[in-house]
Amino acid sequence: MILLLGFLMMTGVAVAQQLQVQGKVTDATGEGLIGASVLVKGTTSGVITDIDGNYVLLNVNPDAILIFSYVGYQTQELNVSGRNKIDVVLHDDQQVLEEVVVVGYGSLSKKEVSSSIVQVDKKNFNLGAMNNPMEMVSGKVAGLNVNTQAAANPNSSSSLQVRGATSVSASNSPLIVIDGVAGGDIRNIAAQDIESITVLKDAGSAAIYGT
Repeated sequence: MILLLGFLMMTGVAVAQQLQVQGKVTDATGEGLIGASVLVKGTTSGVITDIDGNYVLLNVNPDAILIFSYVGYQTQELNVSGRNKIDVVLHDDQQVLEEVVVVGYGSLSKKEVSSSIVQVDKKNFNLGAMNNPMEMVSGKVAGLNVNTQAAANPNSSSSLQVRGATSVSASNSPLIVIDGVAGGDIRNIAAQDIESITVLKDAGSAAIYGT
């Protein structure tokens, strides 16, 4: 009985040392990054950020290292150092900025684009069966909301919203442009045929298409 009590006391001390760590992951402009990965290094324990970029990790060792990553941004590793709150700002990956982005008036390298544009390549798509190919980038683009809830119409698919419900045009679905042709239906495209999806998130980048 004495040995058992001693074991329980030691276990209680070990549990007490675990931390709950929370915080927010943003880009350089302060916008929360939805779907950013927060992983405890050397383990399989991790979470993704919510629609506002917030995260909560449970049972974290005080000396653990957290890995923050997001498509198109530089990965950061931070030591918990006994902290309960860790906010992180992720910066653009310069190597990714060298890649070419196709826009309505031609093609530019990402670092030359002044508008808010996010491109997700095939290797970073979500996997699985999906009604709408846009679900492949759900959680990959800050400000893009892909609503996968089933609607009353059995022929309907995911609804799309850029910049959130507080935007001026929140009631309108975004314009779909397929290989430079505006007004197409992305549901008619086989997911395996899509090489990349680019989201134009502001008026400046979308104006070339008359929106």
